[in-house]
Amino acid sequence: MAKSAASPADSSGLQPLDQSELKKHPGYFLARARFIAFRTFEQHIGELHDLRPVEFALMVLLGSNRQATQKQLSQALGVAQPNMTGVLRRLEGRGLLERTRAEADKRMQYITLSPAGTKLLQQANAAGKGMDKVWLGGLTKAEQAMLVELLEKVTIARPVAG
Repeated sequence: MAKSAASPADSSGLQPLDQSELKKHPGYFLARARFIAFRTFEQHIGELHDLRPVEFALMVLLGSNRQATQKQLSQALGVAQPNMTGVLRRLEGRGLLERTRAEADKRMQYITLSPAGTKLLQQANAAGKGMDKVWLGGLTKAEQAMLVELLEKVTIARPVAG
């Protein structure tokens, strides 16, 4: 493997590894970005409010949609229905959401935020203000918008939930 341009040695005197082959794999950068984003989320929202990223995303959806079904939430978040059941149970157990039977079809349940869930979502949103600036701060506004647009295209092209 050809060595890229010489980089300064670190404090141990070792040269950085040649990453030129690794950089040919976009998944590598997605995985690294995901790790950085999740760590930032934990520092700003997760630890403070005992929320996982998927739980926060679900609450954001419920906060901007009066009611939703489990199937709708699963599809929107790309989470398999059995996994969504566990997420909903955890949040319901904390008193953060409520389920109500549909009038027209008693088999269908609508999921909404409880008053406690609405309050927690407001607190988490406030704590998360500026969170994305922490890990996206090296990008211009236009680059941030482009990144979001590209990631949206990738996720719409390959949904995971079944």
